[in-house]
Amino acid sequence: MKRLFFTSLITVLSVTLITFLLAGIAISAGYAAEERQWKSEAYDEYVSYIGSMLEDGSFNVLGGPAGARVKLQILPTDKVTGLMYTDESTGASFAVGATPIGLTLPDSGTQEGSREARIKLTETRFLITYTAYGQMDVTTETEKKTVTVDLPRGVRGSDIAGSVSFIVNGTRKGTVYVLVHSPRTYTVSGEILEDLLRYLLLIVPVALLISLIIAWVYSYRNTQRIASIRSALLSLTEPGHESPSAPRESIPFVREIYTAIGELDRTLRENQKSRNEWLRTISHDLNTPLTSLKITIEGIRDGVFSPSDAQVLQNLILGTAALESRVQAVTAYAKLEAIQEINRADFSAGEFVEDVLSPFPAAFTSKIKREINVQTINADYDLLKEALTELIRNAGSSDPDASDITLSIGCSGPTFDISLTNAGTLPSDTDFFEPWARGDWSRHEGGPGLGLAVVARIIRTLHRGEARIVQESPGVVRVTISWPVN
Repeated sequence: MKRLFFTSLITVLSVTLITFLLAGIAISAGYAAEERQWKSEAYDEYVSYIGSMLEDGSFNVLGGPAGARVKLQILPTDKVTGLMYTDESTGASFAVGATPIGLTLPDSGTQEGSREARIKLTETRFLITYTAYGQMDVTTETEKKTVTVDLPRGVRGSDIAGSVSFIVNGTRKGTVYVLVHSPRTYTVSGEILEDLLRYLLLIVPVALLISLIIAWVYSYRNTQRIASIRSALLSLTEPGHESPSAPRESIPFVREIYTAIGELDRTLRENQKSRNEWLRTISHDLNTPLTSLKITIEGIRDGVFSPSDAQVLQNLILGTAALESRVQAVTAYAKLEAIQEINRADFSAGEFVEDVLSPFPAAFTSKIKREINVQTINADYDLLKEALTELIRNAGSSDPDASDITLSIGCSGPTFDISLTNAGTLPSDTDFFEPWARGDWSRHEGGPGLGLAVVARIIRTLHRGEARIVQESPGVVRVTISWPVN
């Protein structure tokens, strides 16, 4: 039980940790998406700002690096932290502002510690065309691309939200790389995120502690429940045990388990009762011819009977035959119980019926009414023949003249059906398909009482069908067997 407890505890803790892990992944993915959206919006604001200056003529791209510095050093929004400008025609460059974490950008030139990096970004190109009359026409193009950028020390590729290029009459004049804050480095949102992270870090150990306590309680209670269920199952092996019942505080699935245990207990009791009946009836049925043989043999020994008397010899023969028949019946039923698979095939219903009836006397079979309503049936030929033979033999024991026996074969949708009616009256409270059932209500008649049990085994178990016997009307008994067409 200790091992079971720790197994349950580890399982619950694992589920808790996986839940935290998935929540962390979801939060990280959500933050990454929000960061991309944040940077995209800051970049779009800057592009709009540059576009408005170009349209109103306040920014002259042809003014060179000095003119560009004057305009670009004014950042339109505090979400933009800095700019890196390169003049394509002169090769001059400058930077204004700082990195998102507050490091001042180097003003110009290649600085010590700088490095080349390939980054994916959005480039907005302002296509500027001057007409012969000095008028300026501005259009824009946007493209996602991978570029090589010389990054100063302290600048990461992820700090750059995008670039803005100025192309005048088809010639690239300059490019601005825009550095923007992330939600984490922006003052207002950064403080909110830091507070949120601080609270999360405080909540995690508390949540883990609570989860540990819940896991321990859950595992402990489950261990007790399993121990109770195990005890209930073990009690079924004890003679004279009481029927197990679920504890009052049981949860629904535990009550369902106890309900199943109760059903198992009832089935075991019924099987035990049936087993005891089998043993009692087998003993009785085998003892009857043995007793007759014993009396006859003792009579011969004591001189009461003469061994040369023909009647005495006939009694010995009949007693031996009866004993042999009952032993053979038990052996045959045991062999039938061992069969697990059957060989189904199609065959003619009419020819099958004639084959089954052929061993019986013609005077008996000629009076049986036949109602064959199907041309072909599908089953295990030999086993179905054995089952129908037992039904006819059983009907004949109640109606030896066969004057009221009717045999019907048909197909009702998904099943094949064979029914047999004969004169007779059924005793109450008897399961005729149980082995040895006839010993309880008709011990004065011969036979081992296995006929209908053979039918039940062949039809119910091996053919996955159903077998029923009912009192159809006063003085008329109907036995029906049915099994699936496929």
